[in-house]
Amino acid sequence: SFNKTTNLFKPSFLAEGEPYRYDNYATTLRIGFQQRIFKSGYIDFNWGLGAETSTLITIENNGQATYKRTWREHFDQRLSLGWAFGSPKVSRRENRSCDLFKCFREENRMFKIDMLNLVRSLSFREQSGKLSVAYEQKLKNSPFSIQIAADLLGRRAKQNYNASQYVLGAVGGGVSLEPRWYYSSKKRIATGKSGNNLNGAFVGLHVGYTASRNL
Repeated sequence: SFNKTTNLFKPSFLAEGEPYRYDNYATTLRIGFQQRIFKSGYIDFNWGLGAETSTLITIENNGQATYKRTWREHFDQRLSLGWAFGSPKVSRRENRSCDLFKCFREENRMFKIDMLNLVRSLSFREQSGKLSVAYEQKLKNSPFSIQIAADLLGRRAKQNYNASQYVLGAVGGGVSLEPRWYYSSKKRIATGKSGNNLNGAFVGLHVGYTASRNL
C-alpha cells in the first residue's frame, strides 16, 4: 500500500505568512486474512510493515520556520468489520450461518490469546505491546462460565528534550476474573440457532488487578 497525507491546518506557533502545507508519505507491505460472515458481512484483519516520513518543524532564531522530512520504519495492524455489497444470490443451504460458526459443536472450555493488542507499536523510537491470555470454563451445562485472564505489557520509547535524548520504559502485568452469563443460550438452543457451547451474547462482571513499573 502507498499513502500520502497532506497537512492543511496551520499550527498556532507559526507566524502569519509562514507556509504550513506539507506532505508525508508511507509505503507498507501488508499480510492478513479476510473472512466472509453470513451473506453480506466480512471481517478483515491485517498487519503492515514498511516505512513512513515524519516532518519536523523548527523555528530558527530569526523566527523563520524550517521543515525537515525524514524516513523511519513503522508497523501497524488494522481490523475492520462491516457489510459487503454486490454478492450474488445464494440458495438457503449455501447461506447457512452454522457452517461458519460451528453452532452445534460442544465447547465446554476455551484457551484464548489476544492477537489484536500483541504489538501496539514497533519502531526504533518506540516499542510497545501486550500479551493477553485467557481461559474460559463453562459451569457444567448451565449458561454460566468463568474466565481467568493474565496480561503482560511493556513499553520502551525514546524522547527528546532540549537536544538531549532520554529512554523511557515501563513493564507491567495484571490478572482478572470474569464470570459470564450467556443469557440467550437457552433460546438459541430451542430455536435451533446454537448448541450447548460458549457462543452468543453475554453479560459479565469484570474484576481485575494491574500493576506497572517505570524502568
